[in-house]
Amino acid sequence: MGWEPQLAAAGGSFVDVSPSGARLLTVRPLEKAGTYLIRIQNGTPDAVPVRIRLPHRLVTRACLGTVLGECAGAVDVTGDTLTVPFRAYDIKTLVVSMRAGGSDTPAVPGSRNSRGRGRPRSSH
Repeated sequence: MGWEPQLAAAGGSFVDVSPSGARLLTVRPLEKAGTYLIRIQNGTPDAVPVRIRLPHRLVTRACLGTVLGECAGAVDVTGDTLTVPFRAYDIKTLVVSMRAGGSDTPAVPGSRNSRGRGRPRSSH
């Protein structure tokens, strides 16, 4: 019984963010299985559309969100990619619900236990 890698040996990430001036700040699982809070920053002085790609999962729902994970606005979703307009130095929170894209798509590592429940939060 050992650790099994969840992503292809050739590499890849759970979330890809572009253009290069955009930064992924947070990915946090929410109460509902398969739902995540994702926080992105545009670190440039220019207004740009930011693309957030989740290549290992199928996005079933996405919205602009509050820091508590509540939906507050619409997001453009095409397949596994979200496109969100950002102002200069803007930070936005997204709420994204996903499911496996097929039998060859690995589960998201470490977000749920074997009974589908979220891991206990630290009291620190």
